Amino acid sequence: MTETLCVTNNPNVRDTADAISVSFVSGSPHDVFVAARDRIHQGWKLAIHPLYGNFRPRRQPYRTLLLHDTGRTVDRESLELIESAFAAWRADAGGRHALDENALKEYARLDLALLEESLRTLKA
Repeated sequence: MTETLCVTNNPNVRDTADAISVSFVSGSPHDVFVAARDRIHQGWKLAIHPLYGNFRPRRQPYRTLLLHDTGRTVDRESLELIESAFAAWRADAGGRHALDENALKEYARLDLALLEESLRTLKA
């Protein structure tokens, strides 16, 4: 069976995901992209699109990615997708704004809900 890994900077995911392995990243969504790219270079494959949910990367403070361990060489499609996420990050340079505690909680909840939906879809 293929191992699934969740790479995230969302503390709600770190604290609630028990069905899969979680790699928690301190930092921004960009840092999550970097951690995922490093895994892709080690033979992992993206299970979901890195720009899921139609959120511009700098507007959403939390990002959670699912990867599968293929045990093989670099998956070119995953590498292209993560590079497109980096390009979207660079293109939205002025997009980040300060968020209050309530907004951060809501974004964390939304990111977790999107992860749960992705997990349901992957199991189907």
